[in-house]
Amino acid sequence: MTNSLQGEERINPRCGYCKNTRHGVTGLNQYECFFISTKMRIDDYEKLQQYGFTRSGNYFYKKHVQKGCCEIYQYRVDTEQYAPNAQQRKAMKRFYRYLMEGRREGGVQQVCAASIKECAVDSKEEKKEERQVEIELKGWLERQGVANWSKIKVQNNGRKYEWQRTNVVQIVKQQSMVEKCVEYLQSLRLEVKIEGNFLLIKSQFQQDQPLPKKSIHLQQVEERKEEIIPHDNFPLDPNYFTHYVKSFIPFETKGKKPKHKYTIEMHRCKYTEELEELSTKYEIAVHQRQETGRDFVQGFLCDNPLYNPDNVEEAKIPSYPSHIVGIDGHRVFKDEGIYPGVGGYHMYHRIDGKLIAVGYVDITSQSFDSGYFIYDPDYRFLNIGVVGAIIEIEYMRLVRQQFNPNLRYYVLGDLNIACSKVNYKLNYQPGGEILCPTTLQWIPVDKALPTIQAIQTLTIEEKKELPSLKLSPDEHAGKPAELNIDPQLLQLLHSIPVVYNGQQARPIGQLYVEPRSKIEGLQGILKEIGPDLFSKFVFEHKDQ
Repeated sequence: MTNSLQGEERINPRCGYCKNTRHGVTGLNQYECFFISTKMRIDDYEKLQQYGFTRSGNYFYKKHVQKGCCEIYQYRVDTEQYAPNAQQRKAMKRFYRYLMEGRREGGVQQVCAASIKECAVDSKEEKKEERQVEIELKGWLERQGVANWSKIKVQNNGRKYEWQRTNVVQIVKQQSMVEKCVEYLQSLRLEVKIEGNFLLIKSQFQQDQPLPKKSIHLQQVEERKEEIIPHDNFPLDPNYFTHYVKSFIPFETKGKKPKHKYTIEMHRCKYTEELEELSTKYEIAVHQRQETGRDFVQGFLCDNPLYNPDNVEEAKIPSYPSHIVGIDGHRVFKDEGIYPGVGGYHMYHRIDGKLIAVGYVDITSQSFDSGYFIYDPDYRFLNIGVVGAIIEIEYMRLVRQQFNPNLRYYVLGDLNIACSKVNYKLNYQPGGEILCPTTLQWIPVDKALPTIQAIQTLTIEEKKELPSLKLSPDEHAGKPAELNIDPQLLQLLHSIPVVYNGQQARPIGQLYVEPRSKIEGLQGILKEIGPDLFSKFVFEHKDQ
C-alpha cells in the first residue's frame, strides 16, 4: 500500500555524498523517484530492489543516476563467493581475543594477547601492519583513478607506537584528493594529520604509554596460570553467538571459559528505551547528530513497513497515515529465535548482557539487507563496524546451511565510490556486484569499476548527454522490456482506484481537485517498475 506520492522525480538539493558539487561546479541537485508506504509485502519489496529501489524507514526511493550531481549505485555481495580479507580476519581475531582474554587491543601496532608464542613475533606484526595500511591506501587510490598509486609507501616514523609516514601528498598533489584520502583513512578509525609533504597516520586507540619490554612475557605467563575449565562446566547460553553463525575463523576456547559472553538476539522492529539510549549515543558520537530522541528512533529504526504475508496476524494490521510515528504497537518485543523467516528485524548484539550494537536488517527469500548498523562508541576499539558486518555474513552462511538455501546476497545499498562514507563497502569482496541503472543487471565490481571511474571524469552536462548510463559490458543489453511502457497506458492512470480513508475505492481523478501531481507520481512509479509489479500495489489515502 502506498500512502504518499510525489512527482516523477524529486529534486534533492542536499546530497550527503558530494555536497551537490561536481568538478568545482556547486549548486547541483540529486534526483529520485519515491513513494511512502506504511505497509509493504516483503516479497514485493524484494522485487522493488531488483528495479533499483531501496528504503529508509517507510520512504522508498530510487536515485536517478544519470541526472544527479553524483552517481549512487546499489551494491551487494554474493556470499557464496565472498571471503574476508586480511584486515577483516585480523579484526575478527582481535574480537575473539577480547572475548577470551578480556584484553583491549588497538592501534596499528597491536599487543599480542593470545599466547607467549605470538608475543615473540610482535616485530613481524608491526611490519605487516605497515604493509596493510599501504595496501588499503593503494586500493583506495586505484579506485579513485590515481595513475601513479603504485608509488605509495608507508614507513614507520622511527619510533615504535608512533606515527607512520606516507608520501600520499607528494604523489596525489591535488588538495581535494588529499582531503578525500584523509576522510577515507579516518573512516578506518585511523588518526591522520598533514605535515608538510607527508600524511602521518596513527590509530585513534593507541596506547598512551609504550609497551613494557620486559614484563610482557611474565604477564602472559601469569595469565596462563588461570584455571582451565572443561567446556562441559560452562554450558552455552541458547543465544550464544556460535549458535547464530557459520564462522570463517573458528572461535576456539580450548576448554577455557571466555571472559566475556557474546550473545545475539533477533527481534521484530520495536521501540525500546534501551534501543533509544544506544542510538542516541551512537548518532551524537559518530555522526554529530543532535536531533535524536524517541521520534527519531521510532520513525527511522522501528516503523518498519515490511511484513511477511504468511504471518496472518501481521497481514491483518491496517496501514497508517504517512505522518503517524509509532506503527510498531502491534509487535511484541521478544526473541524470535535464530531464523524467524523473512521480514524486517533488529539484530541485537550483547556482551555480558549489555547491548553494544544493533543491526537494522531486512531478510527476503534471497537477500539479507543490512540497512543500518549502530554501536556503542565505547566499543570502537573492537572495530565493531567490521565485526558486525562479518557476523551478519556468517549468520547468512548458517541460515543458508540450516534453514533457507536460497539466502545468498548481502545487500549494502547505496554506493558512491568517491565518498568515504560509503565506499568502504567495496572492501567486501570477492563477490561484489553493482546494479546497472540501465539494464538492471548485477555486474561484477571488477567489470563495472572502469566504466564508473570514466563516468566520474565527466561534467554534469557531458553525463546528461550520454544515450544511457550503462555498466553492463554486453553491448546488446538494454532497458528491460517490461519498462518500455505504452504511452496509452500512462494516460489511463487517471482512472486508477484509490482507497480513501478506508472507504470504497474510487478513481483518483474523482478524489482530488487537482489530481495531476498524483497521476504524475503514479506514472513515475509505473515507468520504474513496470505494469506487473505496479498492478500488485494498492494505493490508499489516509488523513488520520
